[in-house]
Amino acid sequence: MAVMERPTWTDERLDDLSQRVSGVDRRMEAGFAELRAEIRAQTRTLVQFFGALLAAMLVGFLGVIATVITQG
Repeated sequence: MAVMERPTWTDERLDDLSQRVSGVDRRMEAGFAELRAEIRAQTRTLVQFFGALLAAMLVGFLGVIATVITQG
């Protein structure tokens, strides 16, 4: 069985890796901030939609109740 040799990490390679990794957290945070903004917008839209649906149903029910009362 062949044994793989371990690569050595020089200071330059470690510095390069550190720079690349430090950029990842900024990009991830920016992506998460954008995702949170999109979720907030979608949530607001859903609340508005269901509020309008509830209002329309309430008006319909009140119309039915008014019709039953006036016809009864």
